[in-house]
Amino acid sequence: MLVTNPYALVFMDIEGSEYFALKGMQKILASARTLIVEYLPIHLSNVAGVTPEQFADPLLPHFNRLSVPSFNQTFEKQEIAGALRLMFDQGHYEDGLIFTK
Repeated sequence: MLVTNPYALVFMDIEGSEYFALKGMQKILASARTLIVEYLPIHLSNVAGVTPEQFADPLLPHFNRLSVPSFNQTFEKQEIAGALRLMFDQGHYEDGLIFTK
């Protein structure tokens, strides 16, 4: 499937299956300007069975920044996996992480 029209926004809230969806939607992510995704450490562990670094893998080829609204902070590409790891280790839940180009 070739995606010819870019998406302004992709919004995901699929109760722990985000990782699997992200892996399967690489062409859509390549054309998306912004992705908003729920982040629950317990879902990473108990539903997807992945680490924060694995969760970041399908995102890093497509996005350069991560904004964490509750932290009022933005992380650059090289900091994304570390920020996700920190949130995971702290058990920090985020309704909507914002990934942008």
